[in-house]
Amino acid sequence: MDQVRDLLFGDYQRQSEARLALLEARIRELELGLQRRLDAIEQRVDQIAGKVDSDQRTAFDELARGISELGERVRRLR
Repeated sequence: MDQVRDLLFGDYQRQSEARLALLEARIRELELGLQRRLDAIEQRVDQIAGKVDSDQRTAFDELARGISELGERVRRLR
């Protein structure tokens, strides 16, 4: 009975298993590619966040200097 089943459906089953193996390999490749892209995006977001943070600190420092200078000018006007 097993031999008859193998004769009738064996080739189809082997082809299906081969296709399934190829699909699983492709899915793994896609997952790895997606993970690499997500890692790159995360790294870029971190870089941008660091630059924005740095720019914001610089702007606050400049604002503080400007306020300090303005306060000094107001004191001189007295």
